[in-house]
Amino acid sequence: GDINYDYNIDLTDLIGMVNYVFKGAEPPEGSPLVCDVSGNCKVDIADIVYLVNHIFKGGPLPVGCPI
Repeated sequence: GDINYDYNIDLTDLIGMVNYVFKGAEPPEGSPLVCDVSGNCKVDIADIVYLVNHIFKGGPLPVGCPI
């Protein structure tokens, strides 16, 4: 979930994820799986919704891909 590797999960990470998923932005440094916050080993809109819930509604922490 920490897309920009600044040790915080916040709105900038969410914006980066939206740009990656919907606008074809470059994947995050390292692995695009850093965007897999729902833990299903795919990066899609479900991860964006998961991160919105975490940031704005106190939802669970990102879990990441278990590989």
